[in-house]
Amino acid sequence: MNDQLVLFLLSPPFLLIFISLLSGLIIGAIIGALKSRTGLGLILGMLLGPIGWIIMLFMRTHRHKCFHCGGVVEAGNKTCVNCGSDIPIIKKHNFWYAFLYIFIIIVGLVIWSVPLIVLQRLLLEYLRSMF
Repeated sequence: MNDQLVLFLLSPPFLLIFISLLSGLIIGAIIGALKSRTGLGLILGMLLGPIGWIIMLFMRTHRHKCFHCGGVVEAGNKTCVNCGSDIPIIKKHNFWYAFLYIFIIIVGLVIWSVPLIVLQRLLLEYLRSMF
């Protein structure tokens, strides 16, 4: 029984699916960290892959930092809870964040799709050998 389990875990289809899930999880975590939502990025990236990444891209960042003390300020607060200073209107991300997001998505799609393409070819070869 243990030999069969080891053979299954080391089989190319299982490894390819595992690599796809792991890469989806990592890319989702990176995008989630940029949005201050790492946990949600992990879950959406692993379960939905590229669709989860796109969902994370369109989510709003819910935490900002105080310009004076560096403390976390929830969105909508006009004063810092830590130091009491007034918080100016927080600007949206600059133009370069768009390129960063696009780059992460493209790299993630390549990493995520290569194992699936190889898995499809392996399954087609297996089906052809049966008939």
